[in-house]
Amino acid sequence: MLARIIAPAMLAAALWIAPAAAYELCDRTPVVTDVINDATVRQRIVDTAVEEWRRFGFQVLDLSTSEQDADLSPIIGFSVPAGEAPSSLHGQPKGRLLRIGLAEGDFEATYAVRSYWSPVIPDDTTIAALPVSAQWSSAFVSWVMCRAGLSETQFHRNVAHVQYVGAAYANQNTYGDTEHNLSAYNARPALGTPVRAGDLACFSYYGIVFSEVSAFAEGVHTPSHCDIIVGFSHGGTRILAIGGNVEQSVTMSVFAGRRDGDNVYLVAARGETRIG
Repeated sequence: MLARIIAPAMLAAALWIAPAAAYELCDRTPVVTDVINDATVRQRIVDTAVEEWRRFGFQVLDLSTSEQDADLSPIIGFSVPAGEAPSSLHGQPKGRLLRIGLAEGDFEATYAVRSYWSPVIPDDTTIAALPVSAQWSSAFVSWVMCRAGLSETQFHRNVAHVQYVGAAYANQNTYGDTEHNLSAYNARPALGTPVRAGDLACFSYYGIVFSEVSAFAEGVHTPSHCDIIVGFSHGGTRILAIGGNVEQSVTMSVFAGRRDGDNVYLVAARGETRIG
């Protein structure tokens, strides 16, 4: 099992083109038995995410400063939830785009984005009909987990993050940390829980509380987002995480972190759960 779902308090490989219909499927024989304690599995998840970040040109978004201190130049399309930023910044984006990579609509990126849908929409015709602007961040995470060898039982692939976060909470509530819990990820509050590479940092919007499992009826697409934690920098005061459809690309987001001994913690940001 992978360990915890991090949900903060709101907390170039060669670019290549392939025929439009020949998507790069994620499916392979499941190879994961114990994600929480298997460093090899965690590394495979991290490596897969990093390779896709490389394919998109290493885009980096700095979200490590507070709203009060954030450099809003250039302005980018990241909306701060109402009430979480000072009134002077209401309606303003937060963060700094440090490096710009390929965008989802760029010719070189279109094939990769279409590929990410394969674990959640197995029909090529349906995938081909999706608009470029379709929200693909959950599909990206599902694709990475599938490529890393997690089965659908271990990770609930879905078009909405809230669905696999909810599944992790449900399994945790039913089975706890026992051998009967087959989920690769368990849900934990992000704040106060040490993070590790391979965990997911999950953010909810509009007051949604991940732990309210009753809200996760199949088909519910509540606004939310998850990034894959891939490493740390600056002595643990920065947490590096990769996600899809962040500023229309596969992007590394930089979050503020805090080190305490051997542990690194996510400081107050935009969410309220972590799965790891």
